Amino acid sequence: MIEQEVIDAIYELNSQYYEYNNKFDIVCPFIAIFTGYQTIVKFFDIPIWNSDDDDREFNETSNEYTPICPHLIKKAKELQKLGIFNFKPHLTMKV
Repeated sequence: MIEQEVIDAIYELNSQYYEYNNKFDIVCPFIAIFTGYQTIVKFFDIPIWNSDDDDREFNETSNEYTPICPHLIKKAKELQKLGIFNFKPHLTMKV
């Protein structure tokens, strides 16, 4: 189910952010909102993905979307390229 995949991805990404910042920064840049009919993921309060408009690539052969965690990292990198804020940890995050 997508909700559990999102929870796991958010936990992993925020854990990596925390470790990267030597456990001094308590900011959680990735958050998930579950409305009951839609799942929304935000990165520093900017929506980057939602379950109603899932923009991940779909594999016709396996009948599945690409994993959510790498997709969220990609979306965060796109925001950084726009110069909205400086967030370096996701450049080295491994999933």
